[in-house]
Amino acid sequence: MLNKTNFMLIASIILCTFFTSCENPIGDVLLRTYSDPFDQAPVVDSFSVEKKIFINWDKDEGADEYILMRAEDADNPQFTEVYRGVSLAYTDENLNPSTRYLYSLDKKRGKTNFISKKRGYGYCASRRNDAYKNNTEKTAIELLADRTNMVLYFGKFCDGTIIKEDDFFYVNIPPGRQAELVLTQLNPTPDTGKFIQLTDNGLPASTFSARSYILKNTGTEWEKRPIMLSLDPNCITTHGIYMVTYNIELANITKLH
Repeated sequence: MLNKTNFMLIASIILCTFFTSCENPIGDVLLRTYSDPFDQAPVVDSFSVEKKIFINWDKDEGADEYILMRAEDADNPQFTEVYRGVSLAYTDENLNPSTRYLYSLDKKRGKTNFISKKRGYGYCASRRNDAYKNNTEKTAIELLADRTNMVLYFGKFCDGTIIKEDDFFYVNIPPGRQAELVLTQLNPTPDTGKFIQLTDNGLPASTFSARSYILKNTGTEWEKRPIMLSLDPNCITTHGIYMVTYNIELANITKLH
């Protein structure tokens, strides 16, 4: 006969086997969260590859299945299912060029569907973004070599949501010197309109109307001068996406004039 100590030991071994087995449906059920799936907006990447949209989302221990819904942007969007499964990512292809899309991530637990109220925003772009990741102040890049085929975009969706790409740079200017920046708008050409704005050291944005811009250092020490390039929001009057490709270079550093 088993004494109490041996019985407890065998029971412990059995329970450990249930809860630590690699494929253990009983342990999975008993140990999983009791919380309902949480609502989240899927993360949308529209500009890494032409005419493809990459969508991903976080793992949710409360969900048995993910249901990705898509709609063309409209005042009353009509969503349809484009993916159902347990993956955490989806690549959307065969889309209509220059079209805005909305994404929502519904979830299922057991027999209950949880409908998302949050949205991700996508665009079927004919041009990809540049390779530089300088879209925040912390990731600003120094202007030394020419930066070519840079991309800015600005977009409005029907619900008022704005997506945009700003570019951040800085120039190290010696005391008593000035730096000349030269900007060339490539696509569209300047004849179509000049849409690029420059923010110099936190001052209000102004249109980069001339081909070059002068940064002056009138102080007695080296200055790390931050600038930001962005698109004029007036490029979009109601809703849509606008993209501009450009080159920028540090042409020279000379004495103050």
